[in-house]
Amino acid sequence: MRPCSPKELKEKIDKGEDFVLLDVRNDDELARACIKNCMHVPLDKLDDKLDDLEALKSKEFIVMCHHGMRSQMAQEYLTVQGFKRVRNLAGGIDAYAVQADSSIGRY
Repeated sequence: MRPCSPKELKEKIDKGEDFVLLDVRNDDELARACIKNCMHVPLDKLDDKLDDLEALKSKEFIVMCHHGMRSQMAQEYLTVQGFKRVRNLAGGIDAYAVQADSSIGRY
């Protein structure tokens, strides 16, 4: 699936659309900057949490990290696991902070 742009994500959040925003950054990164109501599962714990995510499998997932590399790996992993609607946040939370919501801290 095509990546989700920061502006598109902001629109989805503002409209209250039903999707899963999956943040795969580490705990210390989440403490520095986060988007409200995200689901936090660090990339290295994704396999351990797969059963928890199964119940949400029918929803659209937008996966994010700092700049988009780890979330791309998570997107590929989830797709292999049978998740059909998984998109990567282009440029990660850093691009989101610059392009869509300046209230999000940058690091």
